[in-house]
Amino acid sequence: MTEYLPHYKSFVELPVYIGLLLTLALSFIAPVFLPLSYALGIVAVLWVLFSFFAAQVRAECKKTRLVFLEDKIIFYSGGLFSGTQTTLLVRNITQIRLVKPFVRNRLFGTSSLHIKAAGIQGVGISLNHFLFGEQAYTNLYALLQKNGFSLKKKELLHERTPVVAAIILQNLFAVGVFFFALVASFGALIINLGFGLLIGFVVVLSACVFVLHIVDSIYKKYVIYNDALEYSEGFLTQVISVIPAENLAAAASTQTVIERLLDVRSIEVHTQGTGTLSFPFIGDGLVVEQTIDGLAKKYSPLLREKISESNLHAHAHKKQRVHTEKSSSVSKSYSQNVPRAVATIIVSLMSAFTIVIVYAIIDVILLGSAPSVLFLGIGLFIVFISTWVPRLIEMLCTRYEIRSQGIYSEYSFLSRSVKEFSDNKLVGVQIKRSVLDQIMGTASFEFMSLSSAPNIVFKHIKDVDSVLFLIREKYSLDSAFVSVHTSSSSVRSHILRYLPAYIFLGLAVLIASFFFIYAILLAGIILGVFVLSGFLRYRQSHISLFSEHIEHRVGFFVITHTLVRYQDIKYQEASRYRFCSDGELYISIGGVSGVETDTNQQTPGYSNGFTVRYIQQSHELLDTIDKTLGCFSRNQVVSSSLRSKKTASVRWLLGSLFLLGAPIVLLPVWLYVVSRYYYVREPSRLVQFRSVWNVKKRSVLFSNIDHVGSAQTVSNKLFRTGSVQVFTVGSLSADIILYDLPDYTQWKKDIELVYS
Repeated sequence: MTEYLPHYKSFVELPVYIGLLLTLALSFIAPVFLPLSYALGIVAVLWVLFSFFAAQVRAECKKTRLVFLEDKIIFYSGGLFSGTQTTLLVRNITQIRLVKPFVRNRLFGTSSLHIKAAGIQGVGISLNHFLFGEQAYTNLYALLQKNGFSLKKKELLHERTPVVAAIILQNLFAVGVFFFALVASFGALIINLGFGLLIGFVVVLSACVFVLHIVDSIYKKYVIYNDALEYSEGFLTQVISVIPAENLAAAASTQTVIERLLDVRSIEVHTQGTGTLSFPFIGDGLVVEQTIDGLAKKYSPLLREKISESNLHAHAHKKQRVHTEKSSSVSKSYSQNVPRAVATIIVSLMSAFTIVIVYAIIDVILLGSAPSVLFLGIGLFIVFISTWVPRLIEMLCTRYEIRSQGIYSEYSFLSRSVKEFSDNKLVGVQIKRSVLDQIMGTASFEFMSLSSAPNIVFKHIKDVDSVLFLIREKYSLDSAFVSVHTSSSSVRSHILRYLPAYIFLGLAVLIASFFFIYAILLAGIILGVFVLSGFLRYRQSHISLFSEHIEHRVGFFVITHTLVRYQDIKYQEASRYRFCSDGELYISIGGVSGVETDTNQQTPGYSNGFTVRYIQQSHELLDTIDKTLGCFSRNQVVSSSLRSKKTASVRWLLGSLFLLGAPIVLLPVWLYVVSRYYYVREPSRLVQFRSVWNVKKRSVLFSNIDHVGSAQTVSNKLFRTGSVQVFTVGSLSADIILYDLPDYTQWKKDIELVYS
């Protein structure tokens, strides 16, 4: 066992001293600008806040440590009144990164270690401000090798640095802005000396930061070995990062206009999970991209095997291997349907024309003239051109391919963008058909990816039957039919589902009717449209279970058809509506939409999945799907359900009193709410039950769990309880949180023992 602790001076003393100086400065400034009574109050608050900040930082330092074991990493952290613990299996690590911040590293010699995992979005484990950074990085590297990763780096394939000319040309606009701002500062200097000096200082400071950014971009280096990818940069802050070849998913390239002129490419390297590494402005980028793709196909995809091989029957494995050989000849190219796009443009033109006509009539009636109609028409025309011309160019210049071993999309006009992932990352397909698609005989296909590679959407394809045939060939969906479950939204079930919302809406309408006499009529129209649209959408909805996959169809104006295999399901949640037998089933599919950059910035994303609403026996359907995986038996319950009514009730009550000012009369409500939560651990899955309004049941298979964490809040510490967080592969957040368990540490150990 190896343990690493943060450096006290870097972690505690430096921020505390900075906070002390700021507090002192504000304490002297406040009496100058404010009355003495107000100033004394503000100074007192500042010192209380500083004291809390100093105590919090010291507590964080005391509780933060990173422990390396043989096959897992344990990270402890917390604050003054809280504590967390995260356990991560080494085999689930997708990327490690060592960062040496310029100031702290020069002052104290400290570093930061960031560890990304398959089931976490962003940084999974991060230990900042600690000594022996290179030693920790080396030890973790050796730990990865012991747990099955190659990482021998015997053969150097490529070593690349960004093309300097491309970096400079790409930032010419920013250089022009700085030059203009500098000229403006000289002008301001002539008019007002102080104001001009201030502007000049800001411009020069911004220019220095920009120059450092350019230099950092130039100092980047990307090294590709036969079994690993390494990334480094370091003009001021030094960064070293490595991705094992086993965790590579795919590589995709983009080219801006400037990059095409200089024949360079920017490459995004997608990993198994949610991490993405960017290689900008690479010369001979096509060769580098093909090399990374080759490594991704060569090495066994550990994460994909973890999901599929743990959950399938032996005969399903055999059929999957046969399917791979059978699909080797599958390959076809598609493009968007031009008449469908033209029809969309015509509809948008008609909508814009209708708006202009209606506005002109109102304007003439109210004002007696229509001078503003011209400006409205010009505005709508500009909006139309800026929206639909790029859409038309995209339609004509985008090509889609279903290849023998993957899904491919390429856009090429002035810039170029490529999206691609292999078949073993394909976790689901969703087909959407709008009203226009139904008229024109087209459909859009969204291919969902398990890895950090974004989902690929084939938009408005004419050859619908051909694409469906190739999908079934790839998926080998000629399996036996098991059952079909229909769902239909009756007015009664629709009202009962949204009953709390309707009660709240009714009270709001009742209050509004005193001020607006037509509020009830307006609310009735909105309610009628809402109920009618829901009724039409789910009138012919159904979910069909086959021996190896699920198909779901829903919609009226927009028809959505989803195909997913059982082994690609992360977790399920079934709900039963109050006062009726209908319910719904949510199925979460592996993979997350969103692209992560090499600076740990994450665009908004969402988990892949779909919901089947207004269906009977939703809880039984969840059990049926789990049983189909061959790893669940109702007669083998390891532990009975556990509840923590008293401690959880007190915690929720304290939180409501502190945050919402809720009166003590709400205690019975909170007692009821928390008594509706309980959890069951079974031989192969973890089940969470909730019945606050709808009766909900969520199931996560142990074989899909990526890592487990625990946490204690202030109230948890008071009543000696804690929460357990369970993450699955490719999650945005915890899929199940076991709140306020008195023996939460034992639950965490038991879950870790089963899934590891």
